[in-house]
Amino acid sequence: MPDGGTVMIEADHSASRVGPGSIVVRVLDEGTGIDPAVRAKIFEPFFTTKPSGTGLGLSICREIADFHRARLALFPRSVIDGGTIAEVEFPSLAPGLSAT
Repeated sequence: MPDGGTVMIEADHSASRVGPGSIVVRVLDEGTGIDPAVRAKIFEPFFTTKPSGTGLGLSICREIADFHRARLALFPRSVIDGGTIAEVEFPSLAPGLSAT
């Protein structure tokens, strides 16, 4: 967000795409959004739109999510709001398992 703005973080367990009991965490920003031409490559290692970037940030994030059986996705916000939504959905624990 080159001109500043607000970043919001939400957590929800009722609107799951993976299954009941899953946790969804969303990070919403008011930036310029992601160019649709770039969206297909955004998680590829070494792909960057920054002059000095390594292109590893989002590919590493996706790998960490995959390791935890989570789903990481990026969505455009509405045309009115602008920006991007980064969503991570963690699956529920199998019955009988504990988080500790």
